Amino acid sequence: MFLKSSFIPANRQLATLALGALMLSAWQMAQSLFMIFPGALPLAGLPVYLITGLAGFAVLVTLPGYFIRTIRSAGQGNDRVFNWRDLTDVQYTIVAPAFKFLLITFWSFLPVELYLALSVKNQGAPTPWAIIFLLLFSCIYFPMALLMMVVTNKTMPSLLPSNVIEPIFKTFKKYISFLLFFWTIMLLPLIALLLWPIPFIGPLSVSFIILHLWSYGMHLLGSFYRKEKESLNWQ
Repeated sequence: MFLKSSFIPANRQLATLALGALMLSAWQMAQSLFMIFPGALPLAGLPVYLITGLAGFAVLVTLPGYFIRTIRSAGQGNDRVFNWRDLTDVQYTIVAPAFKFLLITFWSFLPVELYLALSVKNQGAPTPWAIIFLLLFSCIYFPMALLMMVVTNKTMPSLLPSNVIEPIFKTFKKYISFLLFFWTIMLLPLIALLLWPIPFIGPLSVSFIILHLWSYGMHLLGSFYRKEKESLNWQ
């Protein structure tokens, strides 16, 4: 059910995802090109690396806003197609979403980060079972916190564990089933990294797979809210 309802919207934006993948992998492809034509490096190396580096950075910066709009439109059952004019408002569509997305991510995985930091500070070896437990907790916490932030458009309440844990228990069985799909989709691109060393084709393919599946995962999150919004009852 989740897979069927979430895969179609990503396919409507294949051209946008392909362009994003090209920009994201351009720096790596430039390196491969200069390995084939090393004589061009002294003359064209600096401008080419500058342009391709900025292109990849632009994708990374705009990605959180794109993900947030994907979640929101899926939650509304709108399946809104990406519009380049959205990027004209830099503060609203790029800077603010990037800050909120990174803040939610950092906060959700803070228990793991603190545990590793304390282990290093105390010169002790981290316990694998403790890391697994904390990672599991963060992986359960993060999607709901992100979804609450997007739906309510409020960041601070979405950082409070009491606000996030309550809806998790309200939809516990369905949420856990959803998480199996969600994290499978989000972690699946790690396998594609095996293709990265292949010149030109590898970086482009990996970047496209990552963007496509992560867009799929964000739409999956919005679809979950659309199905469970009465139980979640967020105002």
